[in-house]
Amino acid sequence: MRFLANYNEMARYWNHFFSNGIFIVVMVALLFKNGVSHKDFISEPTSNRIVCADHWSCTNCTNASPCSWSINKQKCYVNTVTANLTENLMVTHGSLCPNFTVETSRKAGCKAMVTISNDRTGFTGLLKKSKLVCQIDDDYFNAKVDKDIIYCSDELAANKTLVRNINDQVKISYLSVIFDENRLVFDNLRQHYVKINNGNVCGKVSCKACNWNDYHNMVHCVRCSANDTCPKSREYQYCDIRNLSDQQMNTKNLTIAIENTCNIVIRSFEPVRGPWTEATNIRIDLYNHTMLFNNDGMPVEIAVAGQNCFSIKSFGNGTVSCKLQPNGKINSMNEGPVIVTFQAAKFSRIFLKFQSDSNFQFLVPKITNLEPTCGSAYRSTQLTINGEFFGSKNESRVMIADNVSCKIEFQSENQVKCITGTPLLVTNSNQLTNKTRSMVPNLLSGRVKLIVDNYSVEYKDTLFRFVADPMVTSGQNFSGFVSGGTNLLVRGQSFSCLTKAKICIGDSINCVRHYGGCQVLNDTYMSCLSPKFEPVFSTQKIKPIRFQAYYHKDVKPVEFILPPDSAPFHLYPDPIFVDFTMDGCCNVTINGLNLGIGYTTKDLSVRLIDNSTVCFNISMTTNQISCEFPPSDPYSHDNISITIGNSLTTYIVTMKLTQLGYFNSITFSNLSPIVLIIANSIFAFIVLFCLVVFGMYTTMKYDLLTSHRRQQQSRPIVKVSRNRKELSKDDHDELLENTALKSFFEDPY
Repeated sequence: MRFLANYNEMARYWNHFFSNGIFIVVMVALLFKNGVSHKDFISEPTSNRIVCADHWSCTNCTNASPCSWSINKQKCYVNTVTANLTENLMVTHGSLCPNFTVETSRKAGCKAMVTISNDRTGFTGLLKKSKLVCQIDDDYFNAKVDKDIIYCSDELAANKTLVRNINDQVKISYLSVIFDENRLVFDNLRQHYVKINNGNVCGKVSCKACNWNDYHNMVHCVRCSANDTCPKSREYQYCDIRNLSDQQMNTKNLTIAIENTCNIVIRSFEPVRGPWTEATNIRIDLYNHTMLFNNDGMPVEIAVAGQNCFSIKSFGNGTVSCKLQPNGKINSMNEGPVIVTFQAAKFSRIFLKFQSDSNFQFLVPKITNLEPTCGSAYRSTQLTINGEFFGSKNESRVMIADNVSCKIEFQSENQVKCITGTPLLVTNSNQLTNKTRSMVPNLLSGRVKLIVDNYSVEYKDTLFRFVADPMVTSGQNFSGFVSGGTNLLVRGQSFSCLTKAKICIGDSINCVRHYGGCQVLNDTYMSCLSPKFEPVFSTQKIKPIRFQAYYHKDVKPVEFILPPDSAPFHLYPDPIFVDFTMDGCCNVTINGLNLGIGYTTKDLSVRLIDNSTVCFNISMTTNQISCEFPPSDPYSHDNISITIGNSLTTYIVTMKLTQLGYFNSITFSNLSPIVLIIANSIFAFIVLFCLVVFGMYTTMKYDLLTSHRRQQQSRPIVKVSRNRKELSKDDHDELLENTALKSFFEDPY
């Protein structure tokens, strides 16, 4: 029952969720239908959308999705608009577009013929039902359709009079076929232009033509050369410019860009790069630029990467030159094409532009680094700016934080050196107190800006800071011993901008006798080495303690601001190390005098001489130093080495004589199994050797005793007199021998 209850509850939730989902889908659909229509979407101006109305031929239109070509209207429409889809003859693919071929007619009574092919939409049938007129230039002639050919007769259309009388032997005319007030558009725009030759005047005439469009105008230019065999012939030049929207003549002054399809190009130019900061002479090689106009005159304008070029010269062989002097604000790309503009001699309203395929690049000034990045607010600092393309002959300025100038002393293509101003300049030296020297507003920092002529470049990687003079914090005590080289940590402020810092002890005027170098760690800490002194035998208190440093490459050092209650420097005698003892395997106690004063455990290093093993966990008193070696290594060393700080002196300490070595401290747990086996083998060998020697000794004694007894049994016994003087010498010797043997065998031990 519980499962069924849960099931019913889940079903209720599911139905509620499904109903909400259906409601949301319906609302989104309604909002989309009411808020955004297809027409509004297409008409919304965007940079990437396709504008179908800008496509002026059938093939060009159908290649641009989503566009379709209207055969009736001879216009391009959006094929998603419902009103456009009602057209009977809509072409959606380029394979369905009709093709046209135009030729000048040689038949009597006919000026031109237009042949229609690939008619898959019934276009010929439409023309037969329409009112046809052929327009040649400004004149209108009757036209008719026979099968798939449109014939333009030489009869003027009704109510039309001849406007232009052809007197030239060659005439290029614009041909347009009009049906029901719609102009027929050929895919090949050049086919609208026909050459009408007056054969009665001259024979063949050579002509060159070029046509293009710029999405607003359709341009067709032609140049026909004179025929030397015909005295009446002369050169013919003509340009026809029409609006693409209605094919009507454009009579305004125009600047027309020549496309490379006409084989009129800028072949090359040099150099391809030039500095923004200096003038550059540009040499441009034009090709075929006189094809349409017999005009070898000067270009009226040359522009390089958006900058005008002056002092234009022509060398008569298609080569021109000019002087490029950049001026104004450079664009973000720092480059652009070379554009040469000519004015047609015969048609003053037409300006022809030739544009290069590649770009000219400006080499703009660039700062790569600067040093230093900070300086004193009370004295000048030499600032070095490194980079490229600065120009060596240009008028330049350097500004810091927009309000502090930097006087330039040296300038080259890749480097500028200048001396900074002093933003907190004090005219009266008495006003420059320790308090004012240590106080600088945080606002005195900013970017370094290099201004070359009219071009400004900033270094954006870091800011230049004006800082206060360095100051040492109060409450610090400094000490050391005679040999020096120990580390002294110094706290304070405004350290990070300093170089070649040092501590001076006891030198009130110069800092050349007792001093040590310092390393700046950050803006508030630096580490100094204690100086070396002459030997002393008791603690000395030395004043004054001074600190000096330099700002980058300054010649005169800056003195640190010291607290008024600065303590003297405590100088201690050098330590004396006597000996050391070992406690167990690892603990070392070093005995001596003057230990643990004038340095800290961080300055101390204790090592074994043979393998440089370091002793750690160091602790110190005035007469002992204790530390611990790692327990992993067996030790049999009688000497250790001790160094303190960066001192070149190394102390060699010998083990105390009362310790006979380390064997007393070695336990069986420290011995390896191999050592134990070898020791047992040696002990067994010694025991065996002793047993063998004892056995041999016992056997020899038994043999001697047996031999003596045999001799006694075979010889007479000599009587010993009370008076030893009565014995002969031989008897006396025998008596001694027998007495000794007897005592030996009776009491052998």
